[in-house]
Amino acid sequence: MKRKIYIIISVLILFCVCGMLWYIVKKQYQREHFYIESLPDFTLYKSNGYPYNITNTFKATVIVYFKSDCQYCLNEITQISDNDNIFEYAQVYFITAEPIEYLKDIESNFFLSQITFLHDREKYLHNALSVTNYPSVYLFTSGRKFIKRLTGFVSVEKIISHLANEQID
Repeated sequence: MKRKIYIIISVLILFCVCGMLWYIVKKQYQREHFYIESLPDFTLYKSNGYPYNITNTFKATVIVYFKSDCQYCLNEITQISDNDNIFEYAQVYFITAEPIEYLKDIESNFFLSQITFLHDREKYLHNALSVTNYPSVYLFTSGRKFIKRLTGFVSVEKIISHLANEQID
């Protein structure tokens, strides 16, 4: 009788371990093999709570997912705001899924007319883009076609080169 119980418990433990390993490998594969064809049609929110649709633009789109306590994210905001030439190529959105108070604080510190700060209240776009690192930069053409995903701090020159190459192709 004890032998049967040990075998059943061993099999259950084996299934649990295999299930956890499968889940970990699946998540890692999804992170490494991110793919999206076009910019999804999502409504996000401005810091005042009003809805904002990010797909209403005739320029390329640069989406930067950030966190307010991430120094690389703050450096990204500063660098993009100091380089006006990026706005010739694209509309830039800085998006966070953090509470709206954090967005208001960042927006008040970096008030820029060319950059739109948005809140992803339900994390729909966050999940659709599989955001794993901060900052994460997503580039889309004016036709909403996905160009490139860049993680970590990215120079404006690198962003512009990807956008310019896509316009030439």
